[in-house]
Amino acid sequence: MEAINVIDKNIGALITDKSKVGDIRRIFELFMRSYHFPENFISDVSIIISEFGTNLLKYA
Repeated sequence: MEAINVIDKNIGALITDKSKVGDIRRIFELFMRSYHFPENFISDVSIIISEFGTNLLKYA
């Protein structure tokens, strides 16, 4: 149960802090580049993460 509370707090922090959306996007980009994902796939995923995060901020 404690782990669920920590996850809830982290998601809440992510939703209320726009800079963290960018941080998560950059982490995914670095991860995908390190495993040699195609560049167009990385670009698409980055856009999805940015849009998803921005939409979450609208409802926070």
